[in-house]
Amino acid sequence: MEASLSRLTRFAVLIDKFLEEAIEVDVDAICDGTTVVIGGIMEHIEEAGIHSGDSACSLHPYSLSAAMLPP
Repeated sequence: MEASLSRLTRFAVLIDKFLEEAIEVDVDAICDGTTVVIGGIMEHIEEAGIHSGDSACSLHPYSLSAAMLPP
């Protein structure tokens, strides 16, 4: 790793790690600077981090508990 990084003086290096058993959600919301209105919470069907931009989602999230969702 050190040898590789020493040759990359002009470029950023991103080291990433996927979380095991993670849940990925997308939240659509708008805000006027004071009030936030959530339009929808979508849960990804595939494992977190696996999709390539054409993901499949469920609207309403199917595995989030009521305590995790807004009233």
